[in-house]
Amino acid sequence: MTELSRSTAAQTDLRDVPPPRGFPLDELLRAGLMGNAIFSAGTGAAALLIPDGIAQLLGNLPPGWIQLLGASLIGFALVVGFVATRSPVPPVPAAVISLADVGWVVGSVLVIVFGAPVLGGAGVLVVGGVAVAVAGFASIQIAGLRRYARNESGRTSAVSRFDFVQRVPGDPDLVWQRLRALDRIGEFYTDLTNVRVEKSDGVVRRTCGIEGSQWSEEVLVMDDAARELVLQFDLSEGRFPVPATEMTGGWVVTETGGGSHVHLWYEYTLRGGWLGEILASLMATFYRRQLVPVVEAIGRPEERFASSGPPTSG
Repeated sequence: MTELSRSTAAQTDLRDVPPPRGFPLDELLRAGLMGNAIFSAGTGAAALLIPDGIAQLLGNLPPGWIQLLGASLIGFALVVGFVATRSPVPPVPAAVISLADVGWVVGSVLVIVFGAPVLGGAGVLVVGGVAVAVAGFASIQIAGLRRYARNESGRTSAVSRFDFVQRVPGDPDLVWQRLRALDRIGEFYTDLTNVRVEKSDGVVRRTCGIEGSQWSEEVLVMDDAARELVLQFDLSEGRFPVPATEMTGGWVVTETGGGSHVHLWYEYTLRGGWLGEILASLMATFYRRQLVPVVEAIGRPEERFASSGPPTSG
């Protein structure tokens, strides 16, 4: 093992299975969604139970409108509650809910601005108070989305992280030989159109993907004993398919009963500041959908490759 890989292992034990507990970091997002669901259900129930009183507060609107709004809020609360109870919380539906909350707040402001004479003082207070509460839940959820994929490993300076472990039927040594044969990744990852490995001061895999994407990956760690591979991505060519400014990733293969665990992780920073952090949380679903078939293909219980890849450092 190289000096770099020894210092890396000292910071974080990459051979832990499953991934670091609590990842993704969805506690704050879940709390915001649960509060949102409870508040929406309570508001909807009030609209259904006392529509006449609420209609009077809002400038004598038709009570039927209030009941329709109440039923809609109950339905919304059920959806939000369902999303909040998933494990982990799915970030894409959570983002859609947050956008809906923002839309509610914007709509409330417009109602107050243009409908204040009809609403009256009490109506403005009711509409404004509900909007403030909804804005609070939206803020918590957006903060939760930013934190969802936060990199807290301390291994790299990257802001965001993707991490998962998958069990495959292949023997761990077989799976590892497939991973360390760097030029064979295109056989499992069908989105790659050309892969070549270069050796000079180090080992670099140059990769081309569909629609003209192109990038390089420098081998930082290749440890046969630990079955561990760490790659640093060179994004300087500006043709990487993800709008990232830095990215490091790795694989660790461990033995389990009748097969292997494959631990795959990426640590990366997306452009766009806090918007990039939210995008990183949404990409977690995309990464998993895209990479699970790749891991399954690498983990097939078939004959090992004859190619053994580049030599191990150290």
